[in-house]
Amino acid sequence: MAEPTTRIGLAGLAVMGQNLALNIAEKGFPISVYNRTTSKVDETVERAQQEGNLPVYGYHDPEAFVHSIQKPRVIIMLVKAGAPVDQTIKTLSAYMEKGDCIIDGGNEWYENTERREKEVAELGLLYLGMGVSGGEEGARNGPSLMPGGSFEAFKYIEDILLNVAAQVPESGPCVTYIGKGGSGNFVKMIHNGIEYGDMQLIAEAYDVLKSVGKLSNEELQSVFSEWNRGELLSFLIEITADIFGIKDDKADGYLVDKVLDKTGMKGTGKWTVQQAAELSVAAPTIQASLDARFLSGLKEERVEAAKFFKSGGFDDILADQPVDKQTLIDDVRKALYAAKICSYAQGMNLIRAKSAEKGWDLKLGDLARIWKGGCIIRAIFLDRIKQAYDRNPDLANLLVDPEFAKEIIDRQSAWRRVVCLAINSGITTPGMSASLAYFDTYRRGRLPANLVQAQRDYFGAHTYERIDIEGSYHTEWFKLAKHLMFIYCQERTIKLYIADLSPILTGLAPQIKTNQNLPCKGVDDSPCKSLMSDPTYQDMCCLGALIKKPNQTYRFNQKNNELVRCSVCLTPKKQLILKLMENWSRSSDEEPNTCFHDLVYLSWRPPPRDYLDCEHRHGDNEPGRRKHLKPLNHHFLLHLLWPLVDVGEGLLAKLCLGVM
Repeated sequence: MAEPTTRIGLAGLAVMGQNLALNIAEKGFPISVYNRTTSKVDETVERAQQEGNLPVYGYHDPEAFVHSIQKPRVIIMLVKAGAPVDQTIKTLSAYMEKGDCIIDGGNEWYENTERREKEVAELGLLYLGMGVSGGEEGARNGPSLMPGGSFEAFKYIEDILLNVAAQVPESGPCVTYIGKGGSGNFVKMIHNGIEYGDMQLIAEAYDVLKSVGKLSNEELQSVFSEWNRGELLSFLIEITADIFGIKDDKADGYLVDKVLDKTGMKGTGKWTVQQAAELSVAAPTIQASLDARFLSGLKEERVEAAKFFKSGGFDDILADQPVDKQTLIDDVRKALYAAKICSYAQGMNLIRAKSAEKGWDLKLGDLARIWKGGCIIRAIFLDRIKQAYDRNPDLANLLVDPEFAKEIIDRQSAWRRVVCLAINSGITTPGMSASLAYFDTYRRGRLPANLVQAQRDYFGAHTYERIDIEGSYHTEWFKLAKHLMFIYCQERTIKLYIADLSPILTGLAPQIKTNQNLPCKGVDDSPCKSLMSDPTYQDMCCLGALIKKPNQTYRFNQKNNELVRCSVCLTPKKQLILKLMENWSRSSDEEPNTCFHDLVYLSWRPPPRDYLDCEHRHGDNEPGRRKHLKPLNHHFLLHLLWPLVDVGEGLLAKLCLGVM
């Protein structure tokens, strides 16, 4: 007798595939199943018979499998991501017709989903990438489903998905159409990234309680069971409590203590962190959880490192610190909850950033709703996340939602105590620490990033913005720092600042003091302040601080449209040239530290050799003395390499001193 036509097909019968097929059949939808390894087909059909004679029909031949499904055909694939997906599509599409639909239910890279959607469209086929969360238990009894791609394909099976998905009272089925393209797979990927962070934070809470608080497994089971009745109620807290209560059936003690401390991974956490970098979205908690898994994989190295440092007096626990158990338990609970908020905030920000980039228009509140049941990260506080985004769909960050902000503020002291206690004990809490740093960084209006940007501009001319003036700026930091004296003119007072002076000044200028006030007289007796506002005099500055007798006034001027040449090398100077209008010299027997300004040659090229006296004034063998300038009796030139900068109240003449 011919087998009946089924409503849907499923290819790929590993644990997830088998359980999802049985779930679909149990909800009243006859299903065809196929697997390249035929024994898996027979196993699934046998399970269906044992679990209530469910309408599951197995096929060993791909053509017969495809033709057993009613049109338009819908086939779900649950195979390993990557090449196996492409091979399965190739095998099945050979027998499919225009209007049929393929759904990838695996953890696939979202760009592969978008590529495949375009490729099968050329065959007239529709395509969905559907995230499935909940593990084997969720697949069998109700997962969280995140389908994205062809909306037409979604409508084909919407009724099936609504029945198969986890059901949450007052919220409904844990499924919704996510959006276009690879949005379904992307959302599932971020879900897994949040899961990485959540699991790491729980592991750190366990480590602090066990290693510092000395809680037994029985006590840990009791604590986590209690936590699962409050604000931390979640699937992961529930199963953690269960784990602490399982005795080892192969030896004495508890099984959790025999499990190798080496965490595996399948790649979605790494993808999440890569996307965070691509989108320039901070996700330090998720990053820390990934790094923790990397380090856990270095088991042999860590064992040797522990021996090495123990020989130097460093035990696993640096110091046993007296703690009150109940106080510690309460503090860790608060720290875990606050850090958990940060992990979810980072994940939501990643989804929003990608949605904006791709034009997916994803609804973050809807995502929180469908994660409330079936999935690994299901938690009671997802209700609150949904409410936060319902109140404000444009919420910049969960941290600034009024309710979450209040909860973090109430818990931040305990959070800091736990992190400090762990650090002082030598216990690693990378997730909690990263979350705390994320919170503290986000809440500060002013960060030391100004210094980092200044460094970037220093070595790479990357420019910077100012907080007081619009625009992009670049500063010649090296020249200013190494060869510069600052003359700040305000009203009739010159303030002299000496920056890190070049070696030529060593021993030559001890008389010059920083922040030295000197009388200043503007050109034509006009105050400096008036000159600053007059474009005619933008290239003028009084430099009375550069002479031996500071009470005298020296004026510098640049004649309009006059090409001035250096009196020594006759090189035309396009830069502003300030000429001292006073002939001044000194005798060769004067002490060099009384004044050196007659010979200061402000240029980025070394001066002619005849500017230098090759003899050391105090003897060739005296260390630390520089060659001194040969006295010359002429007008000297001061070459200013940058325009004068208007700094509001004053004028900053930037004068570079050439390396002699």
